[in-house]
Amino acid sequence: MINVFYMSYQPYFLKMAKILYKEDNFNPVYWNTTSLIEEDVKNIFHECVTHNHYDALKGVPPQAFNSLKLEPLCPKVLKDLAQYERIALRMMERNDTFTDNFKYRDRVNLYKYFVQYWITVINKLEPAYIFFEEEPHQASEYILYKVAELMGKKTIMFIRTTIGQKMYPVNKFEEGSISLKITYDNLLKEKNNIIL
Repeated sequence: MINVFYMSYQPYFLKMAKILYKEDNFNPVYWNTTSLIEEDVKNIFHECVTHNHYDALKGVPPQAFNSLKLEPLCPKVLKDLAQYERIALRMMERNDTFTDNFKYRDRVNLYKYFVQYWITVINKLEPAYIFFEEEPHQASEYILYKVAELMGKKTIMFIRTTIGQKMYPVNKFEEGSISLKITYDNLLKEKNNIIL
């Protein structure tokens, strides 16, 4: 079995997970979801830890991990992730648009908690892949994405296109699709050769 995380509450992700489980032995061990599919996930993948998406945003652990002892936070890890901290803190601001109660110090503490939490959970569950519905745009998922990268875990996410209901997979949203870029570059070269 190949352990995987799913960060999506869309029903089509559940369909994808069932296919990947059956055909490739991709075993969901952690799923960030909502009530939309949570019961279905639990009924199909009994051992999978489900984490309510809205709880995750606030740093509330899933019930299965209420007493999870977090690994100590290494200063080197914080240094390695420092360039992403500001982005994560800005993402958190979106969750406090109207009240202005989520102070800077609280956001920094939540950021450090997320780093510590995801390192602990990745070490505990050992996923080979982490699937994101799309580019991570909430702090919890963005920090997971960057922690996974630091720990050498493979990430897969889907970029929506303007062509019907089409999407394409990428490993890093910052890079986009390498194969699509290669194809595009080759087509440009062919066109330029014709013109010359």
